[in-house]
Amino acid sequence: MVDLISTIQQESDATFSLRLMNANADTREELLSMRDGMKNREAFMQSKQGKAVFFDTVAERLQKLEEWYPRAYGILKQMLPCLMMWPDDMAPTVLKLADSWIEGCILPDDRKILCLSVGV
Repeated sequence: MVDLISTIQQESDATFSLRLMNANADTREELLSMRDGMKNREAFMQSKQGKAVFFDTVAERLQKLEEWYPRAYGILKQMLPCLMMWPDDMAPTVLKLADSWIEGCILPDDRKILCLSVGV
């Protein structure tokens, strides 16, 4: 999954359009959400150019995860619905379990700022 996200992030609009044309409807929707997430991530990172990026709460990390990596967010929403309701009140063990599910779905550079057990 990380390889696909990295590829989508780096490929040109023409190459991505070709990828979309060759995909079925379900895959097309997921590819578009990945591309939109990467564009949101890039815009955010450019706005923070030269500044350290850190999210203080689990809720903030979940919000960015939803914006940047909708698939990873969807996995957590399905597997740990209680996390969505009370993100800042979850036990460290639950947060580490959530991290183990999403680590393969997010870029390695984002693991330090988006993994939920960071700073817990």
